[in-house]
Amino acid sequence: MHAECITDDIQTLALTMRSQMHWSSFRELDEKWKTRKGTAFLAFKRALPSLREGIDFIYLSHEQHASEIEQLRATERIYANSINAVLLAPEAITALGDRAPSQHDDGD
Repeated sequence: MHAECITDDIQTLALTMRSQMHWSSFRELDEKWKTRKGTAFLAFKRALPSLREGIDFIYLSHEQHASEIEQLRATERIYANSINAVLLAPEAITALGDRAPSQHDDGD
């Protein structure tokens, strides 16, 4: 993640964490789409220029949000080896087409 993607908006983070069951992690999307690990991340990466942090997604830095990340890890919402986390709003997932990119898509 780039520095511009890190949010200091505690209000947004608090709201997101309260409603996080409605927001999805990359792991949850990979599982929902029945695709290999990393597919949701690649879809996010492609869509990032049109997404707005704090509205469409929230970036959780391990340096600032360790307890929230640990909660997500403990409930198996993120991959066990994830350091940072991203949660996507339902609307952002819909904007991605609510489906995985092609299995043959290599991300280029």
